This record gives sequence, structure tokens and C-alpha cells, in this order.
Amino acid sequence: MEFKEYLKLNYSVGLRQLNFLLFIIVPLVLCNASLIVVYLTSNEWARGNTKPLIVIAAISTVLLLIFGSFVFFIYRNSKRNMENLPFLKQQVSYIFSQNQIESKGDSFESRLGWDMFSGAREVAGFILLHNHNGTALPIPVRCFRDQEEIKEKQD
Repeated sequence: MEFKEYLKLNYSVGLRQLNFLLFIIVPLVLCNASLIVVYLTSNEWARGNTKPLIVIAAISTVLLLIFGSFVFFIYRNSKRNMENLPFLKQQVSYIFSQNQIESKGDSFESRLGWDMFSGAREVAGFILLHNHNGTALPIPVRCFRDQEEIKEKQD
């Protein structure tokens, strides 16, 4: 797997997990927008009172830092994983059977039974097979011959 492909997968999965942050960010954005509207429609800005403007700038800065740090952490962790986990760079072959998925790389071999997986979804050019323990096995879509085979494996 190349770094760009791995990073794209991590951003896709990570930004979907960002939904919990939306419950924090959206109210803050709405609060920020309402503060701007109130400030501009009042006479405070004409009188030179800059305290509301400082509050608005502080809220905007916090919002940018929250989102920026989330994006940065995904990038940093992806880069660190590519450097520290050599099997991510290896070419992997997958063999699907009725009972299990067998994956083989240069330095590893794995057999996982279908009963270990709770579901599947397609994200950023990968089929993610979700384990019961909360992790997922990413299999590139290019490993499948056509869309019907993907649908068959997801079922």
C-alpha cells in the first residue's frame, strides 16, 4: 500500500468519526455567527468597543485549532504507521473461501474466519471488513473483479 492511499483511507475513516465533533463544532459556529451578526448590528463597533470582536476571534481560533489538530493527528499517525509497520508496504494477496479470508505478505500470513466480522462497507477505494473488537481489515477494491463480486463478499 502506498502512503497516499493509506492516508486517504485514514482521512476517510477519520473524518467519518469526526461526526461526534460536529456536535461541538456546529453549535460553536452558530454561536460565532450570531455573535458577529449581533456585533455588526449593534452600535458597539461604531463606538470602538472591541471586546466582542476579541471574543469572536478567540472562538474562531479555537474552532480552527480543533479541526486543524484533528487533520494533523491523522496525517502524523498515518506517517508513523507507514514507517513503523513494514507490512503496510508489502504486497498482500487475499484468498476468499467459504469459511475464511487468507491474507499473505512477505513477512506474515493470516487466516480470519468470517465469524470474526460484523459488517462491511466501501470507503476510499477499500472494502472495510469490521471486526467485533472495533477494528477493520481494509481490502483494496482493486482486489475484486467487478461490483457483483464486491456485493457478494459484503453479503
